[in-house]
Amino acid sequence: MDHKFSSNLQPERAVVQARLGGMDWWKRRSRRKKAKQWFLETGSAFLEELVAGCNGKSNPIRMFSSDQILRATDNFHHSCSISIGRDFNWYRGVIDDRVYAIKKCHTSADEKRIYNDIVISIRVSNHSNFLKVLGCCLEFPFPVLVHEYPDNGVLNNTNGGNGGKDGPLLPWKLRVKIAKETAYAVTYLHKAFPRIIIHRDIMPWNIFLDNNWTAKLTGFSISISLPEGKSRAEDVIVGTYGPPFSSHGGYVKVHDYVKSIIEYGDMNEMMAEDMTDHQRSQMEVCLKLALRCCEDTEDDRPTMVQVTKELKQIETSLHATGPSQTLQSD
Repeated sequence: MDHKFSSNLQPERAVVQARLGGMDWWKRRSRRKKAKQWFLETGSAFLEELVAGCNGKSNPIRMFSSDQILRATDNFHHSCSISIGRDFNWYRGVIDDRVYAIKKCHTSADEKRIYNDIVISIRVSNHSNFLKVLGCCLEFPFPVLVHEYPDNGVLNNTNGGNGGKDGPLLPWKLRVKIAKETAYAVTYLHKAFPRIIIHRDIMPWNIFLDNNWTAKLTGFSISISLPEGKSRAEDVIVGTYGPPFSSHGGYVKVHDYVKSIIEYGDMNEMMAEDMTDHQRSQMEVCLKLALRCCEDTEDDRPTMVQVTKELKQIETSLHATGPSQTLQSD
């Protein structure tokens, strides 16, 4: 009796398993079909924007499949997240035994800003102070970019590392180095192309640090390219509004706080911790330079070439005062 009942179930199980297998096959087929459709639609828009933005020239980059991207990021799981930007989420992913930084746009992001970021990222990719684009995937609603992986993460990241709010400050020499290399990147945007590129959102979370602590600028969603031959533009002010700084129980704007340091010598002890007198004087020079960059009148503000030159001089004088400092990434 029991044997007969069991025998009768075997064909039914086989049918159920066949149906489930067919459903899996149908889902895979449907996903491949959708990926192909996205490839055609996204790829067309991607190439159109790329050609328009790069004057018909671009660097060859590797094409990845959606399956590779999804496996590498565990379907874009939060455990793989390394940063959240204005229009993109960044993920750590391993493909063919190599670690990459994979950038996927927010579902609510503006299409124009997405392509603006992608095109400029690829244009500046050969410069050492921008995060290099190595590949992309066109099998999603918008292109997913694959970058070199920044081993030391994001500047001032939210988990307390790299100078974050709840973590130790970076060494002074490294802070100067990051400032100088970021200035190099911005100068390149201003000088390397017939049409000047204005970044408009230089913020810590748009600066990554590689294994040598080299600064890598990203985040071009709201950047603009000026008309050829023009060096300025009138436009609505955009970017990230300067956050308030808590001081003595109240809130002070960053600009006002820095200005008070110069005027009254009220340097935060944490900022000056483990710094020599020479380094403190260098910090004061850097702060004065930063304030000059915030002047209301254009003629009173230094150009990025001048900023880069002055930061380089500060760094040179810093190295001349003593042995170089070894940087750890623990």
